[in-house]
Amino acid sequence: QSSPEVMRQQLFSYSPTRDLLPLLAAHRIEHGAVGDADAGGEVHRELESASFDLQAIERALAHSVLSRATQLIVHVHHFEFQGELLRTGKMSALKDRVPQRPLPPAIL
Repeated sequence: QSSPEVMRQQLFSYSPTRDLLPLLAAHRIEHGAVGDADAGGEVHRELESASFDLQAIERALAHSVLSRATQLIVHVHHFEFQGELLRTGKMSALKDRVPQRPLPPAIL
């Protein structure tokens, strides 16, 4: 089994508790607070509603989470152009192994 520390270095790591919750708190927009005093005279405020600056949260997540990610390098060894397999006859082996039948008109 791979070490979790090695895996964290190879991939990006995201935790909603670590990465998202602080951003939600930082980018919360409160709308209309109502306050009531209790018997001791202490005022307790309750929010009527709250919203979030989603664009700021998205930018901050991209900056924090993706900046820790390791860049992946993908090597494509061979690319077949459209129709090249048919022209070169490489698809004939498939016809020999898998019976080919036309599709019924209802599917087309």
